[in-house]
Amino acid sequence: MVLLEELVEEVLLRLPPAEPASLVRAALVCKPWCRLISGRRFRHRFGELHRSPPVLGYFCNKFFFTDSVTCFVPASPAFPPRADQVLCHALDARHGRVLLRRKPQSPRLTVWDPVAGDRWELPPLSDAWNKRRWNAAVLCAASAASAGACDHLDCREKPFLVVCVGSGRRKIYLCIYSSETGSWTEPTFAAWTPGNENGVFDMAPALVGNSLYFMVDVAFGMLRYDLVTRETSMIDSLPVQPMKLVDGGIAVAIEDYCRLSLWSMEMSPNGDIKWAQLRVIDLNKVLPAGVLLEDACYVAYARGVGILAGTIGRLLNIDLESDKVKTLYKGGFFHGIIPYTSFYIPVLGSVAAVEEPRPDASVA
Repeated sequence: MVLLEELVEEVLLRLPPAEPASLVRAALVCKPWCRLISGRRFRHRFGELHRSPPVLGYFCNKFFFTDSVTCFVPASPAFPPRADQVLCHALDARHGRVLLRRKPQSPRLTVWDPVAGDRWELPPLSDAWNKRRWNAAVLCAASAASAGACDHLDCREKPFLVVCVGSGRRKIYLCIYSSETGSWTEPTFAAWTPGNENGVFDMAPALVGNSLYFMVDVAFGMLRYDLVTRETSMIDSLPVQPMKLVDGGIAVAIEDYCRLSLWSMEMSPNGDIKWAQLRVIDLNKVLPAGVLLEDACYVAYARGVGILAGTIGRLLNIDLESDKVKTLYKGGFFHGIIPYTSFYIPVLGSVAAVEEPRPDASVA
């Protein structure tokens, strides 16, 4: 019987992570399978075997009159329940967590794990924080340690950080929230900006190595924050104004409303950044008839999926291998697209608990 259970586990571990519905169906076959799949051991081994979490869906920020809603567009039949978030705006998603802004004009933030259903309401920032333009990122706290401190395959139960940057009169400030302390640090000076109107741009930040990159609305620049050394620096070497900067160092840009280009960030040994163009797509040839190019207001990039383009009234997926375009969603006006990647393994606790032995039970 022990050998049989081990064989069953080896088979279930090889179910495709991009089709989480198969794990849900397997968990409903019988109570022993449910207990096995719901266990922490299976979740950890599943991540170790497959390594790259799949894209479960996309959080699309939409406006309805005076209210905002973050609409979840699933990428598979099985997806986290109650994923739509009314009166919220998704800022970032990383390491299984989503960062939500609860009020449009102030940094009142919520960190949410859609798979586990856990939520953390962050306390308000210091009274010294009074920035007109700001942005924030969420990530596993181990990213601020040495390289390789966490493989991020199953770190949702570990501490997390939220890094918030904001700009006022010619200055950019930074502060950090730690789930371990439950509080924010005091705002610290990060960089100068050349004009009063220039500052932090509301584009989802990118994590490259142990550094976070925030877009700054001046001369195609970026603010770099090294999570290990806690040093900040300004970078103004972008070849074009990107519409999306992706973890790992990929920039996506639309030029002249007709060319979509992908660029890769390359770091030299002395720390200088260079950009190499990976791909150029003629949007006139791939977008459906009737879609106005100037309506491609927001784009995103998801590895293994391709380019997501949010136009007025629809969400499009551009496959980079075939250049084919598919409509994923219709309705509403998009104001940002955040891909959500995570392993989705069902935890049916009430069923699995039936099979767990009682503390006073004997084991034959």
